[in-house]
Amino acid sequence: MTKRLLILIMALLLVCASCLADEQVVVDSFKVHVQDIMQPVLATYKKDAVHIRYFDPSKHGLQGSGHWFKVRNLEPVYSLDVKKNDSVMYPYIGILDVERYTEIFTGSYPTKEEASKAEKSYLSNAMQHWRFYYGYQKGKWEKTKVEFYRDTEKRFMSDKITITEYGVFANR
Repeated sequence: MTKRLLILIMALLLVCASCLADEQVVVDSFKVHVQDIMQPVLATYKKDAVHIRYFDPSKHGLQGSGHWFKVRNLEPVYSLDVKKNDSVMYPYIGILDVERYTEIFTGSYPTKEEASKAEKSYLSNAMQHWRFYYGYQKGKWEKTKVEFYRDTEKRFMSDKITITEYGVFANR
């Protein structure tokens, strides 16, 4: 009797170990998937690039004349998670959570040249915060959902699945 019990326990441990190994393979594959996505994005931040932008109030339904200003996008910070899912189609869900802040140089300038000389800056409280969801199917990760945080709403809102991480976070 004890011999059978011991064999049963060993068999269960073997099955559990293979399940955990499979889950680790899935987690490791998502880490590689995220690295493949984020590496080109982070490469755009290698140099200390600032951007001179033009604000046109008429494009925002405002009156007044436009102005030039200077910004620097800070390198995005990201985290990832993998969760087991009850879905037959996607047994695992991977989540890539990405945040980026912008440094804004003070002042509104009438010319691009004047804006480029701005030196005093502050960290904007308007961060970009996105979540990209992926389903794991047949050994591959497929984007299933995209959300962004709307500060005015204080919640995440859905966006088009065709939006790319590079399109949102590349430093340009």
